[in-house]
Amino acid sequence: MKISDLAGKVVLVTGSSRGIGAAVAQGFGESGAHVAVHFHTARAEAEAVAAAIGKAGGKAVLLQGDVGEPGVPARLVAETVARFGRLVVLVNNAGDLIERKPLADIPDELFHRMIAINVESVFAGCRAAVVQFRRQGGGGAIVNLSSIAARTGGGGGSSRYAGSKAFVATMSRALAREVAA
Repeated sequence: MKISDLAGKVVLVTGSSRGIGAAVAQGFGESGAHVAVHFHTARAEAEAVAAAIGKAGGKAVLLQGDVGEPGVPARLVAETVARFGRLVVLVNNAGDLIERKPLADIPDELFHRMIAINVESVFAGCRAAVVQFRRQGGGGAIVNLSSIAARTGGGGGSSRYAGSKAFVATMSRALAREVAA
């Protein structure tokens, strides 16, 4: 479905080389948006998404980075602005379960990696987007993808994933109260 008022809008979709992120990026592209297609390791898949966006009439650039590393979400916002001149929509889609493990067996490193990918990256991306929206004089939208696991607790061995996605859901509501018109 083509949404005409998205034509020419600038969108950054994290984790957009596969799955939901790829579908979201392609949907924006089909509506004529300029899309920053982010990937961590799946370059070929990201190139295919960018090609599909171009074929549908949108514009796309590829941005690579591990959102779990400090500074990367802000860099992705900055690179999107450098390439397209502004940012209108940030879609925080990147996230990972990494692996299922019972709580008692989760090493600190695995816990911290999950938090870096699913929590810290969303926080940092939102902060960078809000700063950019203010630089542009207002406007803009942020879409943070969570999971049904945030409400249900998820399946066995996914306690840290469910908790991280609950953070995203709650922070999104709090951020809307803070910055939405």
